[in-house]
Amino acid sequence: MERDSSDLKKDVQERDTVLQQKERAISDLKRQTQELDKYRFVLNYKINELKSQIEPKDLEIKEKKEQIQDVSKKE
Repeated sequence: MERDSSDLKKDVQERDTVLQQKERAISDLKRQTQELDKYRFVLNYKINELKSQIEPKDLEIKEKKEQIQDVSKKE
């Protein structure tokens, strides 16, 4: 019985160790996820900023193309 008891205690200790390792791994993954979310936020902000810079230029290009078409129709 003592042998069974010690075997069970060892088993419980091994499982606790494995559980602690997995909890550490989960914690690390959560930290990495938070870090990636920060990067995603920054990148999305930069993308939106660049899009806002491009939009007026696209409108200007469209207007110039229309002017060119109008001039070419008149000739």
